[in-house]
Amino acid sequence: METAISYENRSGKTLFSIVHEPVNTLQGSKTGIIILNPGLKYRVAPHRLNVKLARKLCDMGYFVLRFDPAGIGDSEGELPANMPVADLWGQIQRGLFLNDTVDTVNMMISRWDLDRLYLIGSCGGAITSLLAAASIPRTDGICLIDIPIFQWDTNSTLSDIIVGGHETRQLFSGYIKKIADLKAWYKLLTLNFDFRTAWKVVTVTLRNHLLPQKIKIKESDLARFCADKKLNYEFFEGIDSVLSRNTPVLFVTAGNDHGRDTFETYFKYSLAPQKYGSNMASNSLIFTLIENANHVYTLSEWQNELFQAVFEWLHKNN
Repeated sequence: METAISYENRSGKTLFSIVHEPVNTLQGSKTGIIILNPGLKYRVAPHRLNVKLARKLCDMGYFVLRFDPAGIGDSEGELPANMPVADLWGQIQRGLFLNDTVDTVNMMISRWDLDRLYLIGSCGGAITSLLAAASIPRTDGICLIDIPIFQWDTNSTLSDIIVGGHETRQLFSGYIKKIADLKAWYKLLTLNFDFRTAWKVVTVTLRNHLLPQKIKIKESDLARFCADKKLNYEFFEGIDSVLSRNTPVLFVTAGNDHGRDTFETYFKYSLAPQKYGSNMASNSLIFTLIENANHVYTLSEWQNELFQAVFEWLHKNN
């Protein structure tokens, strides 16, 4: 059963949500899941991804809630006025929707007398899920889909996220293929070309080929490292807090997501094994890659693979 409900946040603004109540609950417990809105988009998500996931989870016996934080969708409130979109993304990464999420968690646990509660979010919803889980000890697990760790603002460009990973290799390969392309040369000669990104791609590729190195991040230098690399320090603080309580975390990454390189370079293949190796060994920290998928999981086959990863993770932790 799907029901629209409204409730007030701590600022007195009315938040709008859709609750999916199961006919038959999970055996042995009442488990709830909140699926957060992806960034500046509302509770439905691109390609109705949140709706599809919520209905499948409800059929499996979970109480599921999708809500709009203040200023989004059908909820009251306004986003910061006259702020560029890139800066709004940055505000979300630093917790713009955190309080509304905490209020929603408390409301859902109380209203349905839940025994367990999980958070699932994509992109901006993923970082909000992480920050909320760090603030709420009662969170039993978080699924973070394509979480951004690069700190976006109005001065950010594509070249900023060129760090030598999958996307860098794809771009370099594309440049090589276009050497014999006359249209590409025309763009180059008429200066209708992203020279900054191209230079970064070529230099990073050559550096990594000639001087391959593993990035080691010292915890004592983490804040300075994040500032230098334009990374979101709140992400690293949040994951540290969550994993210190052994809260299960599932990271899902789309193969063609723009944030994949920075996530893998500065966390998955560096800090995570260095600092959280025991969590990875105990399966409280799991990484899943959906090959070929884009950021919004356009194709049904990508959506199904994503859903299956979520279902298996939930089953393992319930």
